[in-house]
Amino acid sequence: MNFKRQILTLALMAIALVSNAKDKNKPIFYGHIKFDKEKGSFDTIAIGYLTPFSLDNSKWNVIRKIPDKNGNFSFQLPSYQEPSKMRLSIHRNGKISRGKMCFFENTDSVSISIIEEANGSITFGYSGFGSAKYNMAETLETLRLELRNSTVSLNDASTLEENLSKFNELAVEILMKKNKIIGASGLNKRDQNLVRYEYGDILFEWSSQIRYRYAVQYKNNQTARNILRREYLKYMNELDYEVNSDMKFCPIYLGTLTTREGYNLSFNTKSDSVTLNDFYQILKNKYSGLVREQMLANIFINSYGINSYTLFNQETWAFLLRDSEKYLTIPSLKTRVSSVIKKTRGSQLYDFTAIDTDGRLVSTKSLRGKVILLDMWVTGCSWCAIFHKDFHEKIYPSLKNNKNFIYLSIGAFNKKDMWMEGIKSGKYTSSEYLNVRLNNALQSDFGKYYSIAGLPFMLLIDKNGNIYQGTNFTMNGPMNILNLINQALEIE
Repeated sequence: MNFKRQILTLALMAIALVSNAKDKNKPIFYGHIKFDKEKGSFDTIAIGYLTPFSLDNSKWNVIRKIPDKNGNFSFQLPSYQEPSKMRLSIHRNGKISRGKMCFFENTDSVSISIIEEANGSITFGYSGFGSAKYNMAETLETLRLELRNSTVSLNDASTLEENLSKFNELAVEILMKKNKIIGASGLNKRDQNLVRYEYGDILFEWSSQIRYRYAVQYKNNQTARNILRREYLKYMNELDYEVNSDMKFCPIYLGTLTTREGYNLSFNTKSDSVTLNDFYQILKNKYSGLVREQMLANIFINSYGINSYTLFNQETWAFLLRDSEKYLTIPSLKTRVSSVIKKTRGSQLYDFTAIDTDGRLVSTKSLRGKVILLDMWVTGCSWCAIFHKDFHEKIYPSLKNNKNFIYLSIGAFNKKDMWMEGIKSGKYTSSEYLNVRLNNALQSDFGKYYSIAGLPFMLLIDKNGNIYQGTNFTMNGPMNILNLINQALEIE
């Protein structure tokens, strides 16, 4: 049996070599899945990949492959000039097992071994040209988990100072271990930097543990907070990396770095509070090139770095958003930031027409003179359900009798019966709202104009048909939303 498998692997490698000869600039992958056939075959292998310089929450492109009856498969990824990210997902019997996100490059020719263990878990192994960086993702992740699962407890204020010192020393020790593993990997200098920044982020794990306790667990214990602040500032420089242009290929690291810069600024002030402009200026002046582009975009697309200590001002946010445009050269980021600008205060709503529960057409133009909370949802969307429950219980009672306010609930459904079932369930909307249905919602002219990629999608529209709030909707909780609606109602 092993001999047959070796023959199959050699055959796949031969096919790969022929394929590479025809299209030598595309990375190629081939491999085998070992599984218990009595439990059924694998449905599909989904290969997700990003274009270079994508943000960490960008929409993944997906290729789907069905292994043959012997578990063999092969696929190619697009040719890019720069390294980018990919991830395997195994779909079987309604369950999904995901491998680690890895960098891929044009020169890669990688064999993938996927094994279903006796306990049902899935392991991934890589060999062939360029495979070292793939295996490194699995190896370095164990180091991050070593820090996370440490037995050093920071949950007792009476032992916090002593245990925090131990925790800091452990983080430094694990980081040194990580650097030693990377140094012995045989990777070239650039690939060493990529896996160092993107895989097994020790600094993120360390700083998250401290930030949580500072902001939440010990928020009313100033002595504990002083200890956490002191140790955070002391060890940050020791654990942090020098700014390097290779960071531009690392979307997860740049996301955590943007977040960390926001907290660094808070920890370096006596009051904790910082202005959005101060945070923006640090990113703009400290970083440059494609690293700066992605970090600035992270502020306005993902709200990274904006935390409970940020003094948020809508007008300042809108001004800085437009200022960030001048630094953007990456086409995908320019498109996404442009989409955010369309949702800033004062921008005209892109009007559309939808169908209500009685089959009548409802145009947003016909609702002029009313303040509109526009909410697009679909069944199965957990965040849609969470927002509706919160709003309907805590906010709507004070607005339901206001004739100048309309809750425009947009069901993203093509089939009326599924939409009506969603309304009837009461989980995502209320019959008290103005319920309408928009066919092919995300691909409609409205959906494309705002580049809607996920739900819920919300806008607050003033009486003149202009956007009053289009981003950071749930920041500071339900009362913030109510205050925004009341502000819009006061404007004539």
